[in-house]
Amino acid sequence: MLALTSLLSRSATGVLAYFYVFPTGSHHLLEHGLDVAIAVFIIAAVYFVGAMSKMKPAARGADR
Repeated sequence: MLALTSLLSRSATGVLAYFYVFPTGSHHLLEHGLDVAIAVFIIAAVYFVGAMSKMKPAARGADR
């Protein structure tokens, strides 16, 4: 969810820069910051899914 929110924020930043709401330097810095955040969120999600798949079913709460 965080990655999708960051992606939408990145798009909004581009639109606001198009209408000169953000200066070029701020827009560039904010967009690259959001790129880093998106990458971190996706890597964390992949790691979390991999870690969960290695757990025993009882530890994941699938003992029902």
